Amino acid sequence: MLFNKDRLLCRPVDPSAVRSCRNKLDLTQSQMADVFGVSIDMWQRKEMEHDLKSSSPCSIAEYNLVLLMANEHPFLTLRSKTDNSQFCFVNEEPAKPLIKSMVLNIRNYLGLNQSEFWELFGLSLKNGQKKESSAKTQVSCYFAEYNLIMLMANEHPFIELTTK
Repeated sequence: MLFNKDRLLCRPVDPSAVRSCRNKLDLTQSQMADVFGVSIDMWQRKEMEHDLKSSSPCSIAEYNLVLLMANEHPFLTLRSKTDNSQFCFVNEEPAKPLIKSMVLNIRNYLGLNQSEFWELFGLSLKNGQKKESSAKTQVSCYFAEYNLIMLMANEHPFIELTTK
């Protein structure tokens, strides 16, 4: 597995860097919200300065995915698995057993417990467990979370991580 803890940027997220990456990708806030599977209001809060009460900074995982998308990550890059040069993200709700299996494999590989893993996504243990739950009434993963989990597990159908 190419992904490891040392290649994950865990520094504080800079909203201006997030905005700069989005601009480099030539995407509007609405388009970026669609890619990440969140509302435009939620995305706009991710680009706000952190000292504002209404801000909602990107999680560590979201920040790493934004950097990867804009080819600004210092250690990793995305590569298409097809001849198509466009990166294709999965924009459908993931199957919960699949998420649970991938998360367990990634956690074991990285040597992280459940709480440490979901902290990367800015979630409490309780909320992370809800995303792993097989119950139909529980919370599902956002598109960005699902795509990053698949990339981390080397299970993404369209793109893969490579070292720079």
